[in-house]
Amino acid sequence: MFEQVAVQTVLPEYPLDIGEWRTHVHAMQDAPVEGNPSRDVSRHGNLTAERPTMKKVKTSRPVRAGGKRGKASRGARAITPTAPILPTVAGPLLIAAVGDHPLQGALRLAEALARRDGVDAHVLAVVPPLSASLSALASLGADLEPRELDECLREKARIRTQRQVHQSVGLSSFFSTSAETGPVGATIAAHARARSVAYLLVGLAPADTAARNTTAAAASQLAMEAAVPVLACTPGVERLFDSALVVTDFGEASIRAARAALPLLADNGSVTLAHVIPALSAPSSEAPAVSAAKPAANVLRRLADDLGDVGNVTVQIATLEGAPLSVLAEWVPQFDLIALGTTSRAESEAEGQVATAVFQHARGSVLIAPPAIGSGRRT
Repeated sequence: MFEQVAVQTVLPEYPLDIGEWRTHVHAMQDAPVEGNPSRDVSRHGNLTAERPTMKKVKTSRPVRAGGKRGKASRGARAITPTAPILPTVAGPLLIAAVGDHPLQGALRLAEALARRDGVDAHVLAVVPPLSASLSALASLGADLEPRELDECLREKARIRTQRQVHQSVGLSSFFSTSAETGPVGATIAAHARARSVAYLLVGLAPADTAARNTTAAAASQLAMEAAVPVLACTPGVERLFDSALVVTDFGEASIRAARAALPLLADNGSVTLAHVIPALSAPSSEAPAVSAAKPAANVLRRLADDLGDVGNVTVQIATLEGAPLSVLAEWVPQFDLIALGTTSRAESEAEGQVATAVFQHARGSVLIAPPAIGSGRRT
């Protein structure tokens, strides 16, 4: 089932305090839908006061893996916003230069966001300390103290980072650069918290390359250590994203991911909230699978309402039927940005499989929302 909705409510500040969301979801799944859904869509959220102009759309069955996308549901209507104002980035950006990870896409996206929203972008190069490595000292062939070696490497990284910024975005007034020596993950996470950044941007190697797994693992690790959304950008990113897919299990992590994705979209962009309904193996099990799609679609509609004022960004919902990893392999490559959430430092097996599938099949960039405060994340 594929539906298109656009909503107008009040956008709460990130991070979202929704510890009761799962209980709320189960209650909604069990509760009957009031009224005729094809006529009472405007009752969702806070749209009861007035009925905006709406248009009807058609219905289709859930989308099966390997099949065509479904059309929009009869139960959803497009609501035209009266104030086309995009959600904006609320704080500065931090771009982490890690080793030889490709940084061009992250720099270009940061420049586009900084220019649109008037925020600062800082590029931080982190160099692991080599002063304790006797082989590194011997290879220099020079009489350098360990402290001098660290200083030399840090300055070299700073100059290299400045050159990358100039080559990618020119002499932009939005950017500043620095270099630090220390443990990579902990140093970047500390800077992100100290600067109260809205997003942490890192490089993501192109799909089907040997470096994809290394850069994906680095992004996932940073998402566990930093208290901000981590955006892993491929080198081909040139501008803001036109389309985003949010992989949701109806948990609070999914909602954080959806909220974090909105400010990254271009004018007239679209975000799709998708939930996978595992298909039962028996051929006669089609009826239960179809019945499961209706409560899932109802929860997705409520989630779309709860996103708040999305301006002229189109919000779509999709209930997908099939083996989750197969469905992701089909849908993920179709979007510029894939967003998913993490629940804790010790992610579940299912969470790990979804993240692996997303990074494996994504042709675009990947956004990872951080765990909620108090969920086991190391501070």
